[in-house]
Amino acid sequence: MFDLVDDATSIKLIREFHESLRTVVALCYSAAALLNVKLADGSRYINGEKVTGFSNKEEIAVDRQKDMPFHLEDALNNASSGNYERSEKA
Repeated sequence: MFDLVDDATSIKLIREFHESLRTVVALCYSAAALLNVKLADGSRYINGEKVTGFSNKEEIAVDRQKDMPFHLEDALNNASSGNYERSEKA
């Protein structure tokens, strides 16, 4: 998760896929790669989009929160303008 957030190659590829109308999928922690992708107009790629990823509750359940520089759920919720979704169990 740490290296995906600011990886220039990933950011460039995700933006190019979006611009060429290709599908972008990110699972679990890899959703962090979407956080800093900016579109041509300067907006965030996931702004206003429904997103999900490893939840804060899941981080605590597997005792990983202390190893992470940020909580993915919080970061995705912020970058998507409050559109983070998770199941009732997660």
